[in-house]
Amino acid sequence: MTFNRLILLLLVCLSGFSIGLLVANYANWEKFITPVVTSISILLATSLAVRNLEQSRQHELTRRTLDYLSRVPKYSKEIVDTRVFINNLIVDYKAYEHPTDLVLIQRIMDRIPENHAELAIELLGYYEGLAKGRAQGIYDTTLIDGHVESTIIAIWREFWIFAKWNQLNFDSCCGEHDFKEKKPYSYIEDWAIEIFGSDSYQLLKPRGAYASLHSKSMTNT
Repeated sequence: MTFNRLILLLLVCLSGFSIGLLVANYANWEKFITPVVTSISILLATSLAVRNLEQSRQHELTRRTLDYLSRVPKYSKEIVDTRVFINNLIVDYKAYEHPTDLVLIQRIMDRIPENHAELAIELLGYYEGLAKGRAQGIYDTTLIDGHVESTIIAIWREFWIFAKWNQLNFDSCCGEHDFKEKKPYSYIEDWAIEIFGSDSYQLLKPRGAYASLHSKSMTNT
């Protein structure tokens, strides 16, 4: 029960009590009517103040969420090329069958050009921030849920290898320490698994190797 509903319930109870008291002591009603009216006025004012505060908080939550969503990285040819390149490496090495093999993942990472790595990290970082804000109540879930689930699945499926590389390196150097903060990219990983289901193998496994959209020139016939 919210605080606002509790106040409304108190108002109803106080009103009922006042009516009963008036009926039972009609001759002396002027002795207690002022305190009753004052109490009701205070409860009404408190209820309105709480409602205004809740509306203000919701407005700020909505503004903050829309502001973050407006900064989504723009889809581009470079992003497409990055997806294709990384996907082909994951398929070639069958990395989805060994997502905790740091040696294998490091071999794949060594083959990824810097420009592709920067784009992948930018995308992962953006959606990790969104996932973290969603989990911590910083962003409005009603504006997020139902609108970006497919994107979260796609981003994680395409670029999970960067997240796993960071997580495995984090474990190797800091795993013995008890950090309160979650491992890198854990929020987007948890969200992707929540949406997709518990079968993380199928979530990581590509549906096939992507063909480059720019590998062949288009000619008119």
